[in-house]
Amino acid sequence: MDYIFLHGFVGSSADFDATRQALGNTTRVVTPDWPGHGTLSSLRSVSDYTLLAHLKIIDEAAAKTSGAVTFVGYSMGGRILQHWLTLNPILPKGSKVVLVSTSPGIADVAERKNRIAGDAAVARLLRVEGMQRFLHYWHWQTMFQPLMRLPREILSPILKRRAACDPEGLALSLAGVGTGELADTWSLLPNLHDTVQVIAGELDSRYVELARQMQTAAPQIKLSILQGAGHAVHLEKPKEFAEALLT
Repeated sequence: MDYIFLHGFVGSSADFDATRQALGNTTRVVTPDWPGHGTLSSLRSVSDYTLLAHLKIIDEAAAKTSGAVTFVGYSMGGRILQHWLTLNPILPKGSKVVLVSTSPGIADVAERKNRIAGDAAVARLLRVEGMQRFLHYWHWQTMFQPLMRLPREILSPILKRRAACDPEGLALSLAGVGTGELADTWSLLPNLHDTVQVIAGELDSRYVELARQMQTAAPQIKLSILQGAGHAVHLEKPKEFAEALLT
């Protein structure tokens, strides 16, 4: 089984290193970076940050695999993956889709407008105050508290990678594929096949509730709640996360 891992906002392909190790060396893993992140942090053209540009990255990742594939999308990566699935409903036989700490977006128009305004404020924070101030705000959120309580030797490399992000790249990412910018994909869920799994961390109450709503909308979806984990389940509990992928 090949794997494609799609990271979240402020993340990078390196976020799945521990998961890759837990899965073992017998699997082929493709972990692209999103525009504004990791190896693509220096992109500055607005066209690089469109949804179409992100979907092309998944196309390129899929072209590197053969046979059955497990598509894993975390947070922002999960939202973008759902849009890709609307255009690619037929997957190779034996394939699987795993949506991690994510949602199908915002259906309510007023709520979407509020989210766009909120993301614009975050983009200003990034551009004016820089990464240190932004990360202080970002990690203060309740859903990231379990991550911030990880042992220093595990947490430090994660924080170092995040601090190295480029503020402008992240601001452009929010403007291009922020939660409010993209149409919701709730109507996609009932059409997903029965090899779709939704994973959320027990301590991330908001996304546990969203995961349950997704299962209600599509009862064929398998729901997995990882005990003792928050939003960043793959970083907090990589071994347990890998085990959940294999079930």
